[in-house]
Amino acid sequence: MEPIAILVSDNMVLLSRMTNDLCQSRYRVSHLRDPGELLAAAREQHPMFVVLDLDFQNRDSVSALAQLKGDAGLRHTLVLAFADGANEPLLEEARAAGADMVTTRDAVANHLSPLVEQLLGV
Repeated sequence: MEPIAILVSDNMVLLSRMTNDLCQSRYRVSHLRDPGELLAAAREQHPMFVVLDLDFQNRDSVSALAQLKGDAGLRHTLVLAFADGANEPLLEEARAAGADMVTTRDAVANHLSPLVEQLLGV
């Protein structure tokens, strides 16, 4: 069975690109367009890792991250969080909420597979 990755973003172009990259690396990919659904989806799917877009309007992805990391059964789930590179305060909030790795949107768009390998310690 292929390991599961949950991708959380409302950017359909980026979701498609990330999905293609991860499917080529033999991950089964699940998409969420609302970070508020992350905790329930992770409880159901038991992902190996989550790739979380922090740049949502009117949705709090950092709170969703904190809920995931605060759950005793899911705190081990690895999270790669990303945002616009100019939004360093948001990246810092994600670090404080428990993200295992934070990076920029450009890095995720262009180098997702190596970032995932680094996240997983491969």
